[in-house]
Amino acid sequence: MTITTTDGQEISVHRGEWVFWAPDGTVDGCMYADAWVGSSTDRAAVRFYGKSDGPKKLAAGFRAELMTRDRWAAEVMPLMLRRTGA
Repeated sequence: MTITTTDGQEISVHRGEWVFWAPDGTVDGCMYADAWVGSSTDRAAVRFYGKSDGPKKLAAGFRAELMTRDRWAAEVMPLMLRRTGA
């Protein structure tokens, strides 16, 4: 199955990573892409935050971005490591 990243790339679902950004631009969390979620931001938010909180988070300014795992490793993982002090 292929999915479309936020920046328009067609990739295998196995190469995708969802990144959840807080309104202040910090990383709130990440999860692997999967077939049920596909390229749907709404489904990604429900999978990550839960059925009732997913829509609330998006309405409050949180955003979900689907990217390649390579891009995640280069851009997001360093931010997460810096946040944890690793």
